[in-house]
Amino acid sequence: MAAEPEGHRNTKADRFYNKVRWLGPLAGIYKILRELLSH
Repeated sequence: MAAEPEGHRNTKADRFYNKVRWLGPLAGIYKILRELLSH
């Protein structure tokens, strides 16, 4: 697992980063699915 920041601050940046970490792979899968369905 990724190292935690000092203490356990759940800042907006941390929450944003967590969202991006999930959205990155999901966006890639979504793009691939769209290309497959568009053919």
